[in-house]
Amino acid sequence: MKRREALDGAVVMELMPGYLRVFHSRSARDLAETELVLAAMDGAMRDWQQDRLMFDSREANDTLPEVGARIWSWLQGHPDVVRVATLVESSELADRINMGEIGVDGVRIRAFHRERAAARWLTILK
Repeated sequence: MKRREALDGAVVMELMPGYLRVFHSRSARDLAETELVLAAMDGAMRDWQQDRLMFDSREANDTLPEVGARIWSWLQGHPDVVRVATLVESSELADRINMGEIGVDGVRIRAFHRERAAARWLTILK
């Protein structure tokens, strides 16, 4: 399995069949850390030719507003990202997030509680 790390192992990127899985045990603490993570994801996406991402946020702490805004900006401006699944800690939270499925300039984004469902959604309609 292909794997990369960022932030001393707090962020782990793994190549899965049809998508890049990004697990983070904590959120970036500032914009400098955010840029390091985004650069690592860019490299992994490019090297492994992936356009779909799964963010596993179930163990991460609260994200600072400026960090969240930078991630949204990255998603919005990224020419290669077409679909993003994010794993959250409860099915109730996933349902609330998905009440109106969101997208960012052609990128489909959806929240899930179970990894298998997220993987299935990411890999359909290639």
